[in-house]
Amino acid sequence: MADRIILARATDDNGDIVAGALAYFYEAGTTTPLEVYSDSAGTVAVSQPLTADATGTFAATFATQNVKVDVQDTEGASLPGFPSDPHPTVPTSAGGASLVSFDPTVAIPDTNVQDAIEQVQENLEGQLASPALTGTPTAPTATVGTNTTQLATTAFVLNQVLDEDDFATDSATRPPSQQSTKALFDTLSVIPSAVIEERRADGSDPTAVTADTWTKRAIATEAYDPDGVVSISSNEFTFTSDGWVNWTAPGRDSFQTRLYNVTDSSVTAQGSSVLTAGGTVAHSHGGCAVVSGKTYRLEQNTSGTSFGRAASRGGGEVYARVTFWAS
Repeated sequence: MADRIILARATDDNGDIVAGALAYFYEAGTTTPLEVYSDSAGTVAVSQPLTADATGTFAATFATQNVKVDVQDTEGASLPGFPSDPHPTVPTSAGGASLVSFDPTVAIPDTNVQDAIEQVQENLEGQLASPALTGTPTAPTATVGTNTTQLATTAFVLNQVLDEDDFATDSATRPPSQQSTKALFDTLSVIPSAVIEERRADGSDPTAVTADTWTKRAIATEAYDPDGVVSISSNEFTFTSDGWVNWTAPGRDSFQTRLYNVTDSSVTAQGSSVLTAGGTVAHSHGGCAVVSGKTYRLEQNTSGTSFGRAASRGGGEVYARVTFWAS
């Protein structure tokens, strides 16, 4: 087997490429021309001088013994570093690698380069089938909505399920998992947007009413409205956004409540029907969606003339209550 002659790109004193540079080969320590080859088997002789291409690069060249090399420009002047005697070569046979030895390891028990290279390749192929990663491995982060067998990084998981403002947006650009979760959290909101009530002085009963007539409850107090989402006038109330209301109101005998849409002159929803006995007091409850800008009132119809009795416990009387959750 022939050794490969190391032929760097031909350059001049300024480091500029010398296109068409000429390489001459001699027996080491002499001026006797040496036959060199284009193959590592040493069977195909190369015509001399060997000419570099336009980039100053020479074709692979091989020699079977120590060699002296002289690289010249097209005018016959030797380039920097030449003649080189003896000129470096590198073995091309596997035997060259197999002659180099080193201490074995558990993963690579071989003691020569060639066998170790083959063992490394075998080990890598086994690990790629089912790698046991250690440390903090990284990978490209997929875009939101990706649904493939691509690896999911922690960044992808956070983007897919949560956003940085903790469900503060239900933008259509967010993934369905976040959309549905935010909608659920919205509907399960514990703290209402506003609470309005019918209140009276301690010991004061509700105003007497005409039996079998829909009568407006005296909702006149904003018990809770931190964001100003409701306004009250003449016991009628208007919300600044769409949402949902629940209401409760006491009564005696046979009675029912309802939410009346003053703006559209229509009944929005009926409350529960109640029948009491022996003069006891019970509550009618109801709930429905409301629309921003519409004006509503809570009405009650009873078979008697009273909406209830005062408790007279020193803290004032609270009768009807309307609770609102903004959308």
